[in-house]
Amino acid sequence: MKAIRLVLFLMICSYPAMGQQVSPLTNECGPKCDGGFTVSNLGLTPIIVTVTTESFTPGPSGGISRPLDSSAHVDLDSTSTRISPKGSYTFGYKIHCDQLPCQIRFRPSMVAGKTAQGLQVRMVLGHAVYLCSKAHNCRMKTLQATGVIQAKAKN
Repeated sequence: MKAIRLVLFLMICSYPAMGQQVSPLTNECGPKCDGGFTVSNLGLTPIIVTVTTESFTPGPSGGISRPLDSSAHVDLDSTSTRISPKGSYTFGYKIHCDQLPCQIRFRPSMVAGKTAQGLQVRMVLGHAVYLCSKAHNCRMKTLQATGVIQAKAKN
């Protein structure tokens, strides 16, 4: 009975340590943006993370992704790294868009395991950046303008 309790205890305690996370999920900026996002490896084995950059238009089901717009200028300090177990890495970036509003999505991806047939399972997380003429409420204004959320009626 004690052995079963020990196994259950270990399974419960190790459950949160089996994944990866990105924080923060979003960032709001003015016309020029200097920021970053952190990828954390909560697992017990090292991971290799690669980051791609794309433009997107917000929409009800997550939005429409497309290659990086020519009017968006992104400088990412690193596009890949190895993160040790229980470690983290912060990817820094600088963004300038010729046309506002502008939305950029960073897509950090990593191999999360293999299937029984030997196929690698790749996990893709995300960090979205919203650039407007003023950073205050940029994301909310963009989501309202694209119809993702309804603007609150003023009484």
